[in-house]
Amino acid sequence: MALSKPIINMTADLLRIIVRQCEYPAIQILRKTSATVRDLIDRRLPNGSVYAVSIKSCTNSIFIEIKSGNPSSPSSGQLYPRGNRIKIEYQFHKKGCMVILERRGGRKSQRFVKDESFVTVFWKDFESLLDINNGKVLEDFKVNFEMIEWGKTPKKNYFKFIAQLEEVIKKRGYLRTRNISMRIFMVHECRSILALMDPRTSKLIEYSRMFDSFVVEELEQWKNARMIQSENFEFFWERGLFHFEKVKVRMDYVSGHNVDGIVQSNLSENIVEVFFSPNSFQVKLVKNSDVPPGLIKDWIPRDQREEIIDDFDDSDTESDDDSDSDDDDDDEHL
Repeated sequence: MALSKPIINMTADLLRIIVRQCEYPAIQILRKTSATVRDLIDRRLPNGSVYAVSIKSCTNSIFIEIKSGNPSSPSSGQLYPRGNRIKIEYQFHKKGCMVILERRGGRKSQRFVKDESFVTVFWKDFESLLDINNGKVLEDFKVNFEMIEWGKTPKKNYFKFIAQLEEVIKKRGYLRTRNISMRIFMVHECRSILALMDPRTSKLIEYSRMFDSFVVEELEQWKNARMIQSENFEFFWERGLFHFEKVKVRMDYVSGHNVDGIVQSNLSENIVEVFFSPNSFQVKLVKNSDVPPGLIKDWIPRDQREEIIDDFDDSDTESDDDSDSDDDDDDEHL
């Protein structure tokens, strides 16, 4: 597209006015008009880039949510409002792929891509997204798998997706993100994904499946992260967590044994907060604290509880014996 000199020599202020009215897809189209405009957007207006990416892979579709703008801005009144996002669904079609785009405000549009699978179309777009973002640090990167039904053999698409994600990111070095969130099924896949993240930018690791930390604790990404958050899995406490400044665990179903294990392992070194509600149980661990607050002050280890119960039972027995002897004395007096 040929551009006139006034457009090519557009000032940054004028470009701000235009870009403010654009969503992410339109901004990327604008970038392609000329090298000058692309330079203005990429270098002088860096907050126009993507700051969060969320991927959900299902059996017959892949969803990606992209947030662009300035993540530290309020939701309105800024050049790049926080929450400027789009959602794209790559849907299986026997003759190709259906791409459904949902814009801000719930507006939807769709297009059909002939003779290409939904997986192929997704990876092309994802690679373009990484190239356009040009190595900028993301605030959040999320991966969620829902393509496996419990009790059934994992499908080959799941493993192909993991392998393709590794290939795409490794070609560009590391994926730079501060927070990584994983909802996956296999321990070693968790390790594979975590290893793709830049260890210099990792701050928060979030996962929602059960795995033992020894699988990942030697990774630099794990060692350099400062916080970890997990939910909805049976908790096995490991020493590999002790270097974190903050550990937060939430479980919908919890046994007394798990509570004992968590508190007994960490009471001496860390502060532990326990939150109860009718349907949930939450444990919060913060390193290098002095006095455990709240309910933990009244916590009694399981073995000591049993001793207390035994002592209580013994005292009851003695009381019963005493009462029996008193009754005997009364009988004698009678």
